[in-house]
Amino acid sequence: MDFLLGAVALRITDRILPHIHPGLVVAEGIKTSWHRSTLLVLAITLHNIPEGLAVGVAFGATANLTGAARASQIGAAIALAIGIGLQNFPEGTAVAMPLRRKDNVDLATMGVIVGFAIMMSLDVALG
Repeated sequence: MDFLLGAVALRITDRILPHIHPGLVVAEGIKTSWHRSTLLVLAITLHNIPEGLAVGVAFGATANLTGAARASQIGAAIALAIGIGLQNFPEGTAVAMPLRRKDNVDLATMGVIVGFAIMMSLDVALG
């Protein structure tokens, strides 16, 4: 049942959120004036939510454990948080590069880069 609910939620999300498939020029979903770079930031942000939840679940799993099992689970949770944190750097670069190409002001671009790096770090830390 949960699988079907997840599939329905994904279908609704696909219909509502604006997005562009590779090779297409026109956005699907609700009509919007957002540029490709804005859609990319939205996609990466949505992608980071389950990553933060995964880290939170990994640390939450330690709540009822004791001794060696708890230490082992904490080690696994820390490894997961570090792994997700490391892979967030290329994601930040993937967002920053299109923004740099649009001839944005350097200060605005740096603000977006720093803000996005903080956001991605917080999604793992607070997950």
